Amino acid sequence: MTQQRKLDIDIRTVNDISVLELGDNIDFYNAPVFKGVINNMIAQGNKTFIVNLAKITHIDSSGIGALITTMLELEKMGGALKVSGLSKPVKKVFDMTQAITLFEVFDTETEALGSFRVPVKKKSVNNVQMQDNK
Repeated sequence: MTQQRKLDIDIRTVNDISVLELGDNIDFYNAPVFKGVINNMIAQGNKTFIVNLAKITHIDSSGIGALITTMLELEKMGGALKVSGLSKPVKKVFDMTQAITLFEVFDTETEALGSFRVPVKKKSVNNVQMQDNK
């Protein structure tokens, strides 16, 4: 008998960016739940994500794998997945697996949100000189 797992995820949207704040550790049992939630959001047209891991204290290779495959799928579609709020134990797993080198990782969700902002480009105005034919 397969045990169905739940995953506590707070989902909100900020400036068209989907923010998923995980409330539970992500492991072999609930990584498929995370993947299902995010795949549904992608199917609805969401392409930019921040996964806030500040509340979790454990992630295993299944959780890392779910994050990596999601990030790669999003990149193929022109989207992005960024990670914020790594606790010391979670950062240790990211370091050991070298996942830290694959993701844009931010200390806070606010910093991650700010990283999506594109600086406003000044419109260039072409100078056209008019001749007066008098």
